[in-house]
Amino acid sequence: MTAALPDGRPILWAPHPGPQTTFLASTAHEALYGGAAGGGKSDALLFGALRQVAHPEYRALILRRTFPELRELMDRALPIFTAIGAEWNASEKRFRFPQGAVIEFGYCATYADVLQYQGKAYQYIGWDEVGQIAEERIWTYLISRNRPTAPGQVLQMRGSANPGGAGHHWLKRRFITPCPWDGTPVPVEVTLPGGEAVRTTRAFVAAKLTDNPTLMANDPGYGQRLALLPELERRWLRDGDWNAGAGLALAMRPEHLVPAFAIPAHWHRFAALDWGYNHPFSW
Repeated sequence: MTAALPDGRPILWAPHPGPQTTFLASTAHEALYGGAAGGGKSDALLFGALRQVAHPEYRALILRRTFPELRELMDRALPIFTAIGAEWNASEKRFRFPQGAVIEFGYCATYADVLQYQGKAYQYIGWDEVGQIAEERIWTYLISRNRPTAPGQVLQMRGSANPGGAGHHWLKRRFITPCPWDGTPVPVEVTLPGGEAVRTTRAFVAAKLTDNPTLMANDPGYGQRLALLPELERRWLRDGDWNAGAGLALAMRPEHLVPAFAIPAHWHRFAALDWGYNHPFSW
């Protein structure tokens, strides 16, 4: 039997207690829900966009790296969004709600892609699998599109990610290292080159497979299949370990190392210089 509200209306979707609820309730401007696969991150990101659909001027943007990757999210949204009165425009990939609010779906893989949103204003920007995006400046550009169009609107930047993707390093620096893993918002002050200080808040909510009882009940063997992955991928996707193998071309295993020894004088020396984009260079 479907659960119902006191007035008899059915509950179409509800967050699981724990991290999923914490992520949806976050008051931080920027929040990342990251960790193990199957933790319910995509659902939280998608349905979090519904928070302000009663506002006629509300606009939300749901992103993935490519349009084909959006299909599952759009399929997931269709029966629930239409059940609460939204109309789906397939050509424009957007839902329009009875009060006038709009939730649209878009793609972005490169900095050139993000410029298609220049001049737009969205109160909610949710990026599913943002860890696939290598450049942090794409995320920061979208923050400039996260702006109100009417009084009383709440601004939210939301992302979901697994460890180990192309954006692992900047996500770890921006969210995982400075923020408590329980979703507590932290104040952040960024000093611009001219000396101006910009203040914001960020939060990180850690995701575990066991946080999603629906998946565990429907597919009890999912965790076991994740356990069959190679060691590094297993630590990323099953364990949600953001410290596993980050930045290494090879996992640091014994077979990849040799004991220290004196380099023979006749050997050629070779050196490489990496200037670094966000950090001091190393040589």
